[in-house]
Amino acid sequence: LQDVTVERRQHLQSELFASILASEELEVVPGNAILDEQHDFVISIRAKRAPMVTGEAGLAALEVAERVLSAMRISTWHAPRKAGTPVASPSEAPAALPMTPTPQPIHPHPRKRRRAG
Repeated sequence: LQDVTVERRQHLQSELFASILASEELEVVPGNAILDEQHDFVISIRAKRAPMVTGEAGLAALEVAERVLSAMRISTWHAPRKAGTPVASPSEAPAALPMTPTPQPIHPHPRKRRRAG
């Protein structure tokens, strides 16, 4: 990449999603895909026809999901702490850290609480 001219780099950046990694917007119907697959499976048994999603396709989807989960377990997240020290696990990532309590407003006159009954 160091040998690429500035003009070529700018051209690649501008054309990246237009021609190299072309994208397409798809219309998606809201719903629960897994529930729909299970429903279709039950109907296919009753109708004695093949389900829309085959067992092989379901197995392939599970294998992909397992690979994603495995990669997530293996990966380390680098927090901006001591000179790039990796975080030991995803549970230590900022999203999982406890939040600082929100300061409560100080009332000049404490509210009186009513007693039940």
